[in-house]
Amino acid sequence: MSRKITLQHASQSEPVSVSIEKVAEGSPNDFHVVLGDRRIDAEIELFGSGAGWIRLGGKVVRFYGHRQGDDIQVWYGGKVYDFKTVDAEGPKGAVRGAVLLPELTAPMPGTILRILVADGDELSAHQPLIIMESMKMEMTISAPAVGCVKEITCSEGDLVEMGALLIRLEDSGGGAGDE
Repeated sequence: MSRKITLQHASQSEPVSVSIEKVAEGSPNDFHVVLGDRRIDAEIELFGSGAGWIRLGGKVVRFYGHRQGDDIQVWYGGKVYDFKTVDAEGPKGAVRGAVLLPELTAPMPGTILRILVADGDELSAHQPLIIMESMKMEMTISAPAVGCVKEITCSEGDLVEMGALLIRLEDSGGGAGDE
């Protein structure tokens, strides 16, 4: 698997090219990550819904990535980073996070401020579902695709950990994703 994407960070004046390549078929978690002209060997494990951990130079750090259209948010090392996709190459489903799974999880530890849907609601792609707060920042968690709310597993006011299950979704026959 090889995936190349060009990202623009809000604080950077120039976009940076990011490539992720699997080291070998027998090493499921070993990757070469290339950031611009810098190559890093990393061990990455995905848990689903965009959550996982990465080992760089002996240090293990949990992360969560969420993509909505061209916007990508990454929670890494206690901070949230916002990126905009400038260009992407490679297999479409290679690095897509929550878009492929029927469960939405908390992208960071925080408090559930508002739940904007109910069990059984039909959803459109990118429809806001939950607003949560973490480190005095609000984040809207949106539907990754057309579907239906199967079950809401949190309540307003709940304190949740990163990766906590918030909503189970089911396909309503509208397709797998809307990017």
